[in-house]
Amino acid sequence: MPQREYDSTLTVTATDSVGNSATASQSVLVDTETSVSIDAGLVGGDDMANASERAAGITLTGQAEAGASVAVTLEGVTHTVTAGSDGTWATTYSSSEIPQGTYDATVSVTATDAAGNSATTTGTLQIDTETDVTVDVDGDMFATGANAAQFQAGIVLEGTTEPFATVVSTVEGVERIATADAAGNWAVTYEEGSLPEGTYTASATMTVPDLAGNSASTATTFLIDTEIVYPVVDAVTFSDDNVKTLSLSTEDDQDHTITALNTDGSSGELSTTEFSLGAHQTFVALTPSASDGTHLVVSSTDAVGNQSDALLVLDDNMTNAGTLDHTALAGFNIEGIELDYASDTSLTLTETQVRELSDTSDSLTIHGVSDDQVTLENATKTSQTVDIEGEAYDVYTVGDDGVTLIIDQDIDVVI
Repeated sequence: MPQREYDSTLTVTATDSVGNSATASQSVLVDTETSVSIDAGLVGGDDMANASERAAGITLTGQAEAGASVAVTLEGVTHTVTAGSDGTWATTYSSSEIPQGTYDATVSVTATDAAGNSATTTGTLQIDTETDVTVDVDGDMFATGANAAQFQAGIVLEGTTEPFATVVSTVEGVERIATADAAGNWAVTYEEGSLPEGTYTASATMTVPDLAGNSASTATTFLIDTEIVYPVVDAVTFSDDNVKTLSLSTEDDQDHTITALNTDGSSGELSTTEFSLGAHQTFVALTPSASDGTHLVVSSTDAVGNQSDALLVLDDNMTNAGTLDHTALAGFNIEGIELDYASDTSLTLTETQVRELSDTSDSLTIHGVSDDQVTLENATKTSQTVDIEGEAYDVYTVGDDGVTLIIDQDIDVVI
């Protein structure tokens, strides 16, 4: 195969008409080819330019014949440079010469040597200067807030970003990480106990470093409200042994309902008329009166859907049967039991029963008098006491996992 560049000898011999001859020789350089190449792994070693790399300027390099003129074209912009003595060429494109966006940029390089030979090669440089992340704020949680039930089930944040990008979600300093699916959808869950309980505005920030190294973030806030106070029954009036009215200690901005637990195992919401007495006092008239022999559940619901209910026991000599075992209680969140309006009651409570009654707070307060008795299984009386409307209550832990009972000191407690 002939060499691309080599020396050749040219010999010329002349002979005249009488037979004399003369010869001359000359060395000639033959150059018919040149070459050019683009280095691989440009821009951080991956042939991909992100936003920060574009902003700093992109340098393209390669090899050509020493001294060759090299025309480099990137997205229609041409730079002409001269290859060095070792054949290396290089040129830098400023950020203003490189359009932003996500696309494949064609690189074309043509080298022309001193002999006029030329060679061309092409390559592709990936440009990716964009990424984003969004949070879906159209759900009920952002409109009204996350309540205790949602908090217990796990608060879910979701949104969209680039396919397969990593989303770092930070809520109140607690971090969760998700990877977006092929459509760019992402979701993280803050399980029960991972965020503080209470009523406050939670700050959430989502940050996405994409596969090209770009970063985007967004921030939002949402209400967390896990607190509601169950209504305390201050007074009950009877008419022919039927319950006619109730006086309640309540919180502002809460809706109330009264449900009868019937002796046949059924239940039904009662019609009521409420009158505010001021200072968190509400007077409730039942129309018609609640029948003798029923127990009542007094329910409160706040604006974010938290529910806290009190069981009003009205029959004397009450035990678990027919009251705490009433099937309708499964639909309530019983956080208070009122024994003041029944005589000689006797309850037995376990950790499981308290959890089933109070399924969002695992806490139960029992009001009563000296003829009432509460038997607790696997319970410990703590040194803590609380004051409720001027009455002293003892605090008990039941079981091994955070169940709390708060019981009027007048009640006979058996452990």
